[in-house]
Amino acid sequence: MSIKYKLLAVLSAGLLASGVQAAERADLKSDMKQFLSQKSSQERSEIYKNFHSRKPNRINAPFSQESMRLMQSRGIKSAQPKIQAIEELTSVPTDLTVPGEYEELDAVVVTWPYYAVTEENGEYVAVSLLFDGIGEKYDYTTGQYELVECVSIPDVYDDSDMAPLFLNMVDGIQKHAEVWMTVANLEDTTDIKAYAEQYGKPLTNVKFIHHNNNSFWYRDCGPVAFYYDNLDKVGLIDFEYYPGRPVDDMVPDVVAEFGNFPLLRSTIEYEGGNILVDGKDVLFTSTMLSVTNADDAGQYYLDYDAGTIYQLEKTPLTMQQCKDSLINVMNLKDIHVMPTFVNDGGTGHIDLYVDNLDENTFVFSQFPSQMSGQPDYTTAKSNIDAMLKIISQNGVAYNANYIPFPRKDNGTWYTNAADYEKYTRTYSNHLVVNNAIIQPVFNDGTTGDVTNDNLSLEKIQAAYPGYEIIPVDMRAFDGYGGSIHCITKQIPAANPIRIFHRPLTSADVLSGVAPVVAEIKSNKEISSAKVFYRTAGETEFKTLDMALENGNYAASLPVETLEDGTIAETEYYISATCDASGKTITKPFVAPKAYFTISGDESGVEDLTVSTDMQLYPNPAVGSMYAKFNVPVGDYSVKILDMSGAVRYSNTVPNAVAGEQVISLNSALLPNGTYLLTIIDANGKPQTSNFVVSK
Repeated sequence: MSIKYKLLAVLSAGLLASGVQAAERADLKSDMKQFLSQKSSQERSEIYKNFHSRKPNRINAPFSQESMRLMQSRGIKSAQPKIQAIEELTSVPTDLTVPGEYEELDAVVVTWPYYAVTEENGEYVAVSLLFDGIGEKYDYTTGQYELVECVSIPDVYDDSDMAPLFLNMVDGIQKHAEVWMTVANLEDTTDIKAYAEQYGKPLTNVKFIHHNNNSFWYRDCGPVAFYYDNLDKVGLIDFEYYPGRPVDDMVPDVVAEFGNFPLLRSTIEYEGGNILVDGKDVLFTSTMLSVTNADDAGQYYLDYDAGTIYQLEKTPLTMQQCKDSLINVMNLKDIHVMPTFVNDGGTGHIDLYVDNLDENTFVFSQFPSQMSGQPDYTTAKSNIDAMLKIISQNGVAYNANYIPFPRKDNGTWYTNAADYEKYTRTYSNHLVVNNAIIQPVFNDGTTGDVTNDNLSLEKIQAAYPGYEIIPVDMRAFDGYGGSIHCITKQIPAANPIRIFHRPLTSADVLSGVAPVVAEIKSNKEISSAKVFYRTAGETEFKTLDMALENGNYAASLPVETLEDGTIAETEYYISATCDASGKTITKPFVAPKAYFTISGDESGVEDLTVSTDMQLYPNPAVGSMYAKFNVPVGDYSVKILDMSGAVRYSNTVPNAVAGEQVISLNSALLPNGTYLLTIIDANGKPQTSNFVVSK
């Protein structure tokens, strides 16, 4: 793609970074802090809504030439340095993989909330930061933007709505991972630390990065981390961010420099809130992907040598071109695009209503029936239905857990779409930090919808068993179209141990034994892999060693048969240890606080994807095998997958007559091991069962 730039404005040529001396700047900053302290908390909240909106509010208007000349005469030039010491990857690594957000992480990137203030005719005015030290202010009289010198002031005011929210969130994160916090000026760390200590939450696990911000939406502008080189290295993908927020668009560069990560750049305009990856190289996103890439308006850039502002003119892309580009740069096996919500604050991001518990399970926000007349209720239901028909890389459809929907402060529901858009509250927009979840709520224990929030927290805990739930009152974000997930960005763990496993069901139990198979990957040798198991009601887990078999780890799990012929409910989890890295990781991640369960009676389990009607014989298979099952009229597909998710056989049977089908499969071509047979009928309904090849 040819890159073109549109000249927006000329600041200066060959001038120094700033004509303001350090002492004068300190005095100016002190006066501006005093100016903001005299504002009410409501007035400061309005400043945030005007200049930290979810998407830039910039009007398509020119810069005032008079303001350009004034900037030039003062010798003002953005102080943000160019970053040159970053390693850039020129091609996509062949083994690039983006981890799921439920996997182990080392750090979370955030910023602190800031105001940008300028001096104008002896008075101070809040403005929108454009570049570091350069703000813009729209003049409704002239229809132009005025460029002004500005100073960034951290929000550490006692009556602030935003500062305690960020402090509570950061305090929750730092107990479970390192926090990397950007600050506009390194001296601001003194004020921020003092504010935290004043409220009894000292920043003990926080590292500071010198970088200003246009806004605090770091999920969207931050880098997308990936593993490569046999999980030995972590790299970052740098997507283009919203035009008009060039300082935030530099966050991937800043994080790459700070963490010594290489950058892989993409020209796709794409926000992190619209990225949901299941950990097995499958991406879920929304149609907003094509909307943001359908025009030619790209990011603003400042030529630091010439002092000139340009805007990138990018090539408009179709949805297919966007998908092709993402499949390439994220090394995806599949991508699924869901219809966009219309009353979510304008982003169309998928993270407002769904995330992954693991590679097998979605957790959805469930709209209440009281909102059934609103368009997003219908869209959500349709999207959820569609996502649950998709076959995962484990060869079965995804499972679903559900969490409720938050209400207004008075406990009532939203009367219409416009009423909801004033709040855009959601419980799904949280952050998973290793064994904890930083969870949005909408009360402070006294005010807000305390009763219903507490009931909802019980259901959230049930949907995420074993996790520590850390609530943070997010009412200051009402109407923004985002919450905790939107202002945080995770950095995955170095030297990971990644465990993938399809949970067993009663259909997997054959003659009192169930085959436990797990894909376990690390950049160093796995020292041991074990299954911990017990019959429900027992307090202690027994252990089984897992053996490496056909690239996966496997063990035969004994399951007790009861007198009535049913199986005893069995609980188990998987553990892998790498002595070289000193790590032990479990599956589920929070085990033994949570574990998998093989139920003795699963016939009534909602969204059960393993068919108990399908019959496979003989099983174990020796040379050939027969499958008996029922389908409706129409085509159906047949797939055999190994435990890594690789397709070993695929075929489509056309024009089947409704009723019982019997097909023959040549298992002699398969090496010994455990496999999944999946039948998908004309209605998209899967039927899946295990079989074993033993020669």
